[in-house]
Amino acid sequence: MDTNLTKHQIANFALTAGLAAAKILIRHHDGLLSDDIETKSDGSPVTIADKESDRKIHELLAPSKIYIVSEETKATDERFQQRSIWSVDPLDGTKEFIKKNGEFSVNIALVNNNVPYFGLIIAPMKGLICYGFSDDLPLLLRIPVIELNTIHVVEIIKMSIPISNPQKIRSKLISIGSRSHSDPKEKEYLQDFIGNKPIVSSIQVGSALKFISMVNGDADIYVRSSPTMEWDTAAGHALLLGCGGEILDLKTKSPLTYNKVNLLNPGFVALLPNIAK
Repeated sequence: MDTNLTKHQIANFALTAGLAAAKILIRHHDGLLSDDIETKSDGSPVTIADKESDRKIHELLAPSKIYIVSEETKATDERFQQRSIWSVDPLDGTKEFIKKNGEFSVNIALVNNNVPYFGLIIAPMKGLICYGFSDDLPLLLRIPVIELNTIHVVEIIKMSIPISNPQKIRSKLISIGSRSHSDPKEKEYLQDFIGNKPIVSSIQVGSALKFISMVNGDADIYVRSSPTMEWDTAAGHALLLGCGGEILDLKTKSPLTYNKVNLLNPGFVALLPNIAK
C-alpha cells in the first residue's frame, strides 16, 4: 500500500466524509426546487446537493493529505504524481435524485497504484452503508433513514457486519443494469461472458446501488456499455474485489484501471466469483 494511513484511518476518513455528505443529500432531497438544478456542458444535470456534498467531502478528506479526484471538481495534472488518490462521486445518480426514487448514493474510493483499495457506498434514502477493502469481505449496515441523520461513525463501525459470501452457485443467473442508462447492445455483451447459463431475471437499479446488490448476493453480473467515469465505479470495484469479483473491460477483458489520463471508463462487465472464475 502506498499511503501511510492505516486501514482504520482510511475507513474513518471516508465514513466521516461520506456520512456528512449523505446528511446533506437527505436534507435537499424533499425540498429540491427547479432553480436548484442546472445542466452541465455535457448535458447531464447537476444540483445544489451535488455541489454542497462535494464541498463537504473535500473539506473532510483534506486532512488525509491525499489528492481528491471528484466529479464536481476539475482535476489537475498533480494527480499523475500521486500513487494514492481519493475517487469521489458526491452524488451518484443525480437523475434518480431529481426523480426522488431514492436510488442515488455517495461514492468514495481510495485508489492505490491505479487499483481500487477501499470503497464506500452510502445510499441515504435506502438506509444502506457498504464499505470495505479489496482484500476482505465488505461490511454492510442497514438502518432506518431517520437514524442515518443522527448516527456517528463510531456507531457505524461498531454495528456493521461482514456480508455473507456472495458466491452463489446458480444454474440460472441474475443480471443487473442501469435504470436510466441502459443500452440494447448490453444483452449481446452479456452473452459473451455467461456462456450457456441462462438469465432467470434482470434487475434495474440506479447509481452504485447495483454494486451493493451484487456484493450482497442479489445479482451476479452487470454489463455497462454506455459511458461512465472512474468515480462511478471505483468504490464498487473495491467492494467486488473483496468478494473475489472483478470489473473487466468489455473489449480487452482486462481489469479497469484508475487515475488514467482520460477518466472515462471503457464499457465494462462486473462479475461475481461464480462467473469471474
